[in-house]
Amino acid sequence: NLLTARSYLAGAGTQNAGLCMGGYTDSYSKATEEYNGTSWSSGGNLITARYGLAGAGTQTAGLCMGGYTDSYSKATEEYNGTSWSSGGNLITARGSLAGAGTQTAGLCMGGTTGSNSAATEEYTKWSRL
Repeated sequence: NLLTARSYLAGAGTQNAGLCMGGYTDSYSKATEEYNGTSWSSGGNLITARYGLAGAGTQTAGLCMGGYTDSYSKATEEYNGTSWSSGGNLITARGSLAGAGTQTAGLCMGGTTGSNSAATEEYTKWSRL
């Protein structure tokens, strides 16, 4: 079982290296949990507590996008297996969206801005060699 029961969270990773983040308990959640194929453990908290966000990537290179706080969010965050850092914001702030891909080649689509959204955005992490 998860350490923190919540709804509207996002997930990423694999069966033996899973990642879940955000969600809603009695308020917006910053919680991140990592799964090793047997049990969950606490990871680094999100910078922005929110629910209805999208997830992508892996346990050591995760990505979360959008969601809802007191309004729809453009926030994108990157996870390195220990902590979250700010990434490039979405163009369209929205919640209840879907995510796919990796931290360096992510995709988010759909969701709501108060009405259904057909927006699709690509996420590319730029890094120096």
